[in-house]
Amino acid sequence: MDKANLKRAIEKEVKRIPKEFKTDRVIRGVIKCVLYNICSSEGLRPVPNYSHPKFRDTSVDLIAVDQKLSVIYSFAIAQTVTLQGVKGLKFFEDSQRYFITYSKLKKKVEESKFFLEPGIEHIDVSW
Repeated sequence: MDKANLKRAIEKEVKRIPKEFKTDRVIRGVIKCVLYNICSSEGLRPVPNYSHPKFRDTSVDLIAVDQKLSVIYSFAIAQTVTLQGVKGLKFFEDSQRYFITYSKLKKKVEESKFFLEPGIEHIDVSW
């Protein structure tokens, strides 16, 4: 999955939301829908809000599995990088892991990036 194309696709859809409806929940939902559609178009099976069986208290926003049920992609979505989201992504080390942020407060996003770990790609969505 190309990070630049992914960012472009998400931003395109987020910008289509009328200003009056742009709330945290709506933006997060739209991002999840875009990811779901992209993963489906790649022939993968998207699974939203997945919790690893060994750690039910930590989940990720979406995983995408192949025909053998191997996790190919895992995604966490939040306004800023969160420790909880990073912990959720840790369970899917064999996948391509993405943390997608969407806050208008870019300084807060930058400050929160210290939670990121090697192997987790960060995409900051502008809108």
